[in-house]
Amino acid sequence: MKSRIMTNWVCIWENTGATESSQFVLVDPAGIQEAMGIVVNACSKDGCGAMDDCDELEELRFDLDRCTYINGILSDNVYNPSYASWFNHRLDRVANANGIERAELIDALCSPDPVARFQGYEALAIYHGWHEFDHCPNWYSGRKGRKSIRRAMARWEHQAGALHEAWRRGMSKQLDGTTFGVIADWLEEGGGYWAKFARLLRVGVET
Repeated sequence: MKSRIMTNWVCIWENTGATESSQFVLVDPAGIQEAMGIVVNACSKDGCGAMDDCDELEELRFDLDRCTYINGILSDNVYNPSYASWFNHRLDRVANANGIERAELIDALCSPDPVARFQGYEALAIYHGWHEFDHCPNWYSGRKGRKSIRRAMARWEHQAGALHEAWRRGMSKQLDGTTFGVIADWLEEGGGYWAKFARLLRVGVET
């Protein structure tokens, strides 16, 4: 299911190193909606292109549902964990295609960390294809269209960078870097959405 991106969503991780694709993980500071993964691909008439020189940009969005693994069944249905996910029966093939162990894949998909779950879904997409997770991607063509998505990407990249800096500053003071509480200390200084996100992180640490 594709989530709706609200303006107050916060990007906590980005991977923009590749020239033809960028990846992001966004969370809802209110904690109402599930974390979301976003993949933006550069497309040209002759196939994949570069972000700065392409005909269209394709944006895929998908919920990073936290799976459960009970009695050998991997489920993405929080209300009925006995109902297997559609990718449950090919976990061995997916793991082999990504050069990882089956247990590693399951752990990633069941992780409370949305970034780890993104990596699990990425492994699934490498085998099944990204379009299995978003059948109706958004397309941005023309100068105005490409500019709008690039502006959003720049904002997400800035947010993820600030979050990383908060983590670095916390670690430099030799605080407990194993919890999100460290990050929350620094995010609260920013106010606004950052403060809301900090409160969300504290709830996750305390519960």
